[in-house]
Amino acid sequence: MQMTEGFVTTAASVAAGVLIAATIEVAAYGRAVQQWLQLHLEVLDRAERMKEASQLSREERIELFSSTARLLPRWSSGMLRSIASWTAGMWWGTVMVLQAVAIGMCLLWLGDPKHPASPEQAEYVAAFVTAGAATVALFPMWRFLGVPFGSLYAHIEDLAAKEMERRIVEQVHRAGHGDT
Repeated sequence: MQMTEGFVTTAASVAAGVLIAATIEVAAYGRAVQQWLQLHLEVLDRAERMKEASQLSREERIELFSSTARLLPRWSSGMLRSIASWTAGMWWGTVMVLQAVAIGMCLLWLGDPKHPASPEQAEYVAAFVTAGAATVALFPMWRFLGVPFGSLYAHIEDLAAKEMERRIVEQVHRAGHGDT
């Protein structure tokens, strides 16, 4: 494999397209992690409010505990999703860097009037661009294949939240802490 003008211009063009796709993906995964962090902060805030629950009326305690119970399954599964999103975002970030390096290598080669034949450089560029193109092709399929499982998991999450809420309301009623 050699660095030729046709190879370099094609590689730089493909790498630029992959770089744009990677930028969009990194932003999406970043938003997913941010949403979980916001949910995490809300759960922490509710936990803090629960410390003073004895000062609330029974209805207020039920509302506080049951609304918190509805959040907990989303919080725990959200942590797993957040880790997966962060990992995917890091992969896409790596792809972005590789595409930028490939573009830089191509531009530097084109800018050199002597155009030295460099098989190693051509192999690096080809490997970087191929990794990026494969990622662009495979990640949508990965998401597509996960759709049925995501819907099923969301349903299980809802059932767990309802059951947790039912148990908490039942415990608050059983405790009979009267209104304050």
